[in-house]
Amino acid sequence: MKIFLVGGALRDYLLHRPVSDQDWVVVGANPDQMLALGFLPVGKDFPVFLHPRTHQEYALARTERKTGKGYKGFAVYSSPDVSLEQDLARRDLTINAMALSDEYLHLLNENCATTDKPTVASESLNAAFNTTSKNQLKSLAVLKDFIVDPFNGIADLHHQVLRHVGPAFAEDPVRILRLARFAARYTDFVVAPETMHLMQEMVHNGEVNALVAERVWQELAKGLIQAKPSLMMKVLHDCGALKVLLAPWEQLWQHPCELDLAFHLIDGCGQQLQILHQGLLSQEPSDNSSLLANNWRSHSISHTEQSLINTNTIAQLIQWVVKNNPSSDAHQDANHYDLSIYFCCFCLACLYPNMQLAVSKDTIKPFSLTQLNEIKSISVSLKVPVDCRDLTHFTCRELPHILAIRFLDSHDILELLERLDAFRKPQRFINVLLCADQFFQQLLFNNPLLSADWGLTRLAQAFVICQNVDTFKVAEEAQINGLKGLEIGLEIKKVRQKSLFLNLFEKSNLA
Repeated sequence: MKIFLVGGALRDYLLHRPVSDQDWVVVGANPDQMLALGFLPVGKDFPVFLHPRTHQEYALARTERKTGKGYKGFAVYSSPDVSLEQDLARRDLTINAMALSDEYLHLLNENCATTDKPTVASESLNAAFNTTSKNQLKSLAVLKDFIVDPFNGIADLHHQVLRHVGPAFAEDPVRILRLARFAARYTDFVVAPETMHLMQEMVHNGEVNALVAERVWQELAKGLIQAKPSLMMKVLHDCGALKVLLAPWEQLWQHPCELDLAFHLIDGCGQQLQILHQGLLSQEPSDNSSLLANNWRSHSISHTEQSLINTNTIAQLIQWVVKNNPSSDAHQDANHYDLSIYFCCFCLACLYPNMQLAVSKDTIKPFSLTQLNEIKSISVSLKVPVDCRDLTHFTCRELPHILAIRFLDSHDILELLERLDAFRKPQRFINVLLCADQFFQQLLFNNPLLSADWGLTRLAQAFVICQNVDTFKVAEEAQINGLKGLEIGLEIKKVRQKSLFLNLFEKSNLA
């Protein structure tokens, strides 16, 4: 029995990137031997086991044979006589088809003064493998003695090339999505010409049509949170898969200027969230005064400065919501941003070609039903989670009105907040602001005639003012005055609107 570390862990280790999941291949063993060592069987389609203490995955060496279309059309063969090279040959890319002998890991483990002597490779090697100490054992010269690299993955890492291992790549259309995701993560890598040609053939032969929505979404979701998701979209476009999987995005290539905006939007989403996270870590929970004191009319500053002001406002708003609504959905997400934000920005990008900026209340032009249905079709076709779907729906529907916030009166602002369901779901309202800000900053940055301030602070202030209304007290007084049911709700709305007028308009001399 021989054990090897394979796949992404070794790839990222060689690239000096953080190593997360570690997958192992066991050569020369059968299931009975694994069970005798205490491993837990988990594989349904082929023999995969969990280590009894580390719970890392160990798979018996195997080969695969194509039996039908799609990613499920495979027959798997696993036996002690399957060699490591045969197992690596079934993998997608050369940079993922390398293996590191556990002998190296034992050596590294001993050199790091680890006293535990595992009965099976890697039991106590996880910490040693992830160590960042400057150890001579980590030099490539030493590593090469322990690495099995039959497809020149190290060379492709050095030259930053995404290259398929062999013809078997064409048997699984998911590999197109995986490669596109890798392009978004390893932004300096390029796709080998022969690999791009093979993917184009796969699309032409209809392999991509066999992909189910769940697998497409799984890979897309992983790609959207990478360093540069625009590169994922470019790879999918170049091979022809984008037209099949995401037609609204494919249409952006007919509008070069808007395509550039779309790329900046999805690439900038993660950067904006990082800045916001830093702002959250550096701020104390906000009180009313810090939010309401912000001057929303800041026309003399740059777009970059305004973007930072908006991000700071959102950070203050999150802190305020967490402080004043400990049971709200914002509490658990104060330092975590779910995938819905990335997906919403991904969908918003498709609206750039038809976006008309409002210059007054009378020029607010909602998106057409056709446009909104096009965005909805992305959510439906990918079967995205409900939170992704809902955030995208609310943001797209209200985007023109959000942009025109400076032209709305107290009644219109309150109506907007209610349509966004801001009072019941403050975290989603905050996520709407995040997505809208990212969308508008890209749009306004490329139009020097427009102000960088689209009124985010004003909308945040309106929300806080309305939330400060003691609705329980209003309801009690309404009941004393004989009001019931919907009449109480209307009374709360009237008090909120009056508070908005007094605190947002009259104090700003904007009534």
